Amino acid sequence: MRLRLKRIIGSIVCALLVITPCTTKIKAGASQLPVDIVFTLDLSASTNGLIDDVRDRIWDLANHLNSMRPAPDVRIGVIGYARPSFGYYNQFVKVICPLTNDIELLSNELYDLKPNIEKGDQFVGAAIRASAELMDWNTSPHAVKLVYLVGNGNAGTGNFDHREAIEVAVKKNIIINSLYCYSTLRSRDIAGWTEIADATGGELFDVKVHKIVPRPPTVYNRPLLIDLSNELNSTYIYYGKDGYNRYKMMLNNHQGTLKSGQSSFEAMLYYKISDHYQNKQADWDLVDCIKSRGCDLRKVDSKTLADSLRKQSPEQLRNYLETVKERRTRVINQLRTLLGYERQTILNKSLNYDKKQTELVIENVMTSTLNEKLSERGLKTPM
Repeated sequence: MRLRLKRIIGSIVCALLVITPCTTKIKAGASQLPVDIVFTLDLSASTNGLIDDVRDRIWDLANHLNSMRPAPDVRIGVIGYARPSFGYYNQFVKVICPLTNDIELLSNELYDLKPNIEKGDQFVGAAIRASAELMDWNTSPHAVKLVYLVGNGNAGTGNFDHREAIEVAVKKNIIINSLYCYSTLRSRDIAGWTEIADATGGELFDVKVHKIVPRPPTVYNRPLLIDLSNELNSTYIYYGKDGYNRYKMMLNNHQGTLKSGQSSFEAMLYYKISDHYQNKQADWDLVDCIKSRGCDLRKVDSKTLADSLRKQSPEQLRNYLETVKERRTRVINQLRTLLGYERQTILNKSLNYDKKQTELVIENVMTSTLNEKLSERGLKTPM
């Protein structure tokens, strides 16, 4: 009966959640090293605030990885577990964001996730299985595939044997780093978390929720920074089926990072004015669209435009967009002067992501282990 129940639940989990040890070094001129990272987060009451710790540093992490040379091809995904609202038939596990290089989408999904305090069961085996099976992992034999399993609780609870889930991860060359959030039950739980890390080639770390590394602002004129960010946002002219939603997503991240603090806001803006974001929004922004070849404004559905633009002819619209494009260039140049190209290098030096300095700090654990793993492949962080 128990075996049958396990199979039934397994099939339901897959139906509901699916979203859509090589050490070869990357040589100069070679294609980018694929790096897939999944944060598997315990979102129960015992780790209340964990989602904030990850969300508030996601832009910093993206900037840090993008500063590496040669730059890796990074995708990040998030799985949440141990929330009753995720559903028993899902074993309280949910894919919050599939693996993606769209940091704006990822950040938006994390801000949309309400920081509810729910007392739930931590079914670690189900969380590992979802991490291994429900993410679209890169199949390249050279890819770096990492899971950061963050939480606490007994690893052996739930209908999915954590050892069977570990086997799935091992077969896919997925490394799991266990980040155990300190609990009074540590002595009971820790053996299982150690086993998970050891079996997959990962490491075990003790961490504490809301223990962070203070980051001093690099721009002290906060009002000017906010004004420029608002002006930059106003230069994005949405169109198409998903244009308005993408525009609202951008504004949501602006407000979310402002509330998270100055360093998060700066990190978001630094990413947004970089080459990783600029000129890459042509599928929803008309300014980027006219920068690219083949943008035929005659084919734009006027119903998807803002009300003030719907009656403009293609020629009138293009003239307007050229003016907006010049304004965007000016604003970006101002922001790049304020934030400075060297900002990330300065942060890399000041924060000193050394393994010996990672004690209890989640972001330090993640960054130091990534630095170590990627340095094995020949990637270096500017210091």
